Parts: sequence; C-alpha cells; structure tokens
Amino acid sequence: EKYRPEFGPNGVDYWGTSAATFVLLSTLSTAFIAHYNGPKFYVQMKAPTIQNFNKVVTLAFLFSLSIYLWVMSVGYLTFGKDCDGLILNNYSEKDGGATFARICIGFAVLFGFPLAFTALRDATCSTFGFDNQKQGTFAAVTFGLLIPITAVGCLVSDLGLVNALGGAIFGGLIVLVFPGLLLIYAAKNTEGGAKVFSRVAEQRGAWVLVAMGLVLCLFGSTIVLLKKFSPSTLKH
Repeated sequence: EKYRPEFGPNGVDYWGTSAATFVLLSTLSTAFIAHYNGPKFYVQMKAPTIQNFNKVVTLAFLFSLSIYLWVMSVGYLTFGKDCDGLILNNYSEKDGGATFARICIGFAVLFGFPLAFTALRDATCSTFGFDNQKQGTFAAVTFGLLIPITAVGCLVSDLGLVNALGGAIFGGLIVLVFPGLLLIYAAKNTEGGAKVFSRVAEQRGAWVLVAMGLVLCLFGSTIVLLKKFSPSTLKH
C-alpha cells in the first residue's frame, strides 16, 4: 500500500521546496563523493596531467549526473511522494524489468564495494600507522573493518536513509571541513603553506569553511533523521 503512486491534491510538484529538500541535497552529496579513489585514478592514468584528469572527471560527473536526473525524474513521475529510498521497492516482484534491474544492482554492489572498501582500508592503515605489508596486520585490519560493516548492512534496510545521512555528514566534511582544516594546518606547519596561505584573511576564510561545513553536517543530518522518524515535524 505504501508503495502505490501518490502525488497529493495538487498533482506533480516540479519546483516545490521545503526543509526536506536538504534530504535530496544530502543524497546528491553521496552520489558525487568520489574523492577517496581520486589519487589512485590519477596515478593510473596513461598521461597523468591535471588537464587530462580534469577532462576525465568532468565527463564522468556529467555522465553520472544525467543518469541520476533520469532515474529521479522517472521515479518521481511514476510514484510521486511515495518513492522509496530504493526505487525498485516500488515495483512489483512480478515485474520482469524490475527484477532484472535488482539483479544489476546486486552486481553493482558486489563489484563496487571492493573499490570503496580498499580505499577505507588503505586510509585506516595510513592514519593509524599500520604496516599493511605485513600479512597479519593486513588481515586484521581487513576483517576488523569488514565484519562490522557487513553486520550493519544486514541490519539496515532503508537505503535512502543511509545515502542521505551519509551525504549529509560526509558531504559537508569532505567538501568544506577537511579542506579548511588542511589549509590551516599547511599554513602553520609547512614552509610552502606558510608562503602561499600567509594572509590572515585566507586563514579566517578557512575557519569560515570549517564552520559552514559543521553547520551543514548538523542541520542536514537532523533534517534527514526528522524526515525518517518524525515527518510530521517538517510539515509544521
């Protein structure tokens, strides 16, 4: 019943905005968080230059954006306000096309997960100073991360909540907080950074970025949780 099309008394609303719009922004942040594999992709390019990398990133993001817009539009125009976080849940189990799409999603998760997990494992080893060249350390870090991630994945069923909450938190951190902190650190602790970012205005601007990122993380995640667990609050 909850998956049936529902557009409300005014029909399709193309441009309506509300506090819940931040849920969409958070989800889009998740869609375009690809920073963790950026250095690896750059190094593995045939001709690793900034110009070539920018071309690849631009084309990849535009291609991804076109797919996201198409899926969002088709999903909303078909099911309206009752779109599920995983749009395939709205379709009947007897729908052959939806079943094929579910299989494709399964393969995408199966082969896409190692890319994200490898980056997480490498970052963990680098951050805590673990030597991942040692077989014992490598196995311990791998299973230490894999087991809780798999357990949480088995318990959580709302994919939309995961995407939106992850985007609200990590989108603000990666786009605003971390770059601001890196600038501040470079200005104070490196010779090159002290020369490039020596002006007080730049360092104050970095603190503004950090503050904006933290506010967006807090506000965005709050809206996401309210929409999930107390949607009536957002209607008042």
